[in-house]
Amino acid sequence: MTNKNLLLISISLVILLLFGCSPNELLKYKDEIQKNPSFCDKFSGEDKDSCYFFAATIRMEPELCNKVEINEAKESCFFEVKGMVGFDLEDCPKLSNQAEKTTCYFDVAETITPPSNVEVCKEWPSEWSYICYTHIAKIKYNVSICDEYVSDRIELEYDKYSNITLRESCYESVAITNFDPSLCNFNKCFERIAISTKNLSLCKNQECYTSYATQLNDINACGLVEDENLRNGCFNQIADNTGNLRVCENIYITEKPFVKECWTDDEGRKHCTSETHSFLNKTEQYKISNCYRIAKENPKKCDDVAYDSMKLRNECYYTISKLTNNPEICKNIVIPGVDDVTCEDYLKQYNLIPTVPKT
Repeated sequence: MTNKNLLLISISLVILLLFGCSPNELLKYKDEIQKNPSFCDKFSGEDKDSCYFFAATIRMEPELCNKVEINEAKESCFFEVKGMVGFDLEDCPKLSNQAEKTTCYFDVAETITPPSNVEVCKEWPSEWSYICYTHIAKIKYNVSICDEYVSDRIELEYDKYSNITLRESCYESVAITNFDPSLCNFNKCFERIAISTKNLSLCKNQECYTSYATQLNDINACGLVEDENLRNGCFNQIADNTGNLRVCENIYITEKPFVKECWTDDEGRKHCTSETHSFLNKTEQYKISNCYRIAKENPKKCDDVAYDSMKLRNECYYTISKLTNNPEICKNIVIPGVDDVTCEDYLKQYNLIPTVPKT
């Protein structure tokens, strides 16, 4: 069975749960349904709908969706199956869901090949033709098509920070497809080209540095992020992406200077706050709580932390032992003069209180 068929089955089974037969029951009859879809007539009501939905999916025959009686299920069936075999322009108006309709028109546009010209877009409904013209503009690398055919008044949501006109969106598509930052007017456009071309100099803000870093696992890009929380999160994400605890070394939490405060109570007695020292400072605690947790699947990764400090290496093993509820992991902790170290030995060594990390 091809990957496409497997994907279709997994998609349809999730939706079928909403309408009738259990996936296990349908899979039991899969061969019969595959050979003869009319087998579904053995069922009734929602079960019958579910069966025909399943039949359309595994046979990749969207016309079988017409056998589904519940309208919502029928449309979902058509969208899923037709989407896999390929939408035609006349399919899109049949969809009532706006998001599915948009997907349909974009999918149809992607079938337009470079020899085509703007004449093909005149066959599209006027309100959706911008998708066609935008596609022609990007495959021909010609923004004049955007200027001539795409509206500059209707706005689209581009990202969480801004809305752009359809014409601006057309420019952005041409820019991103052809890796031309000179056509970009928005940071997201520069970001996408920066990542596609691995050109960090195109980034204009720290959000771009973060996306670039975490998608390309570039710790140098993390270092350009000014906000400390975002920067540490960036390093943490790369460590998680790569399974490399050594990236955690770059994490640093600014320690605010301790300010001693004194006050006098109602009876004239003077009181002052005193600085308390914990076993781990803020930077170390962040590494343990957020970054080293990736050793949960492979505790021996804690050995990679030794380059940073043996203190953190040992704490890493202790933390993972608690996360996995496996005290045997504490045997990896090194305490001079102590063989077969236990978690209790470790706690006694530093006068620590046992804790259970949050999962």
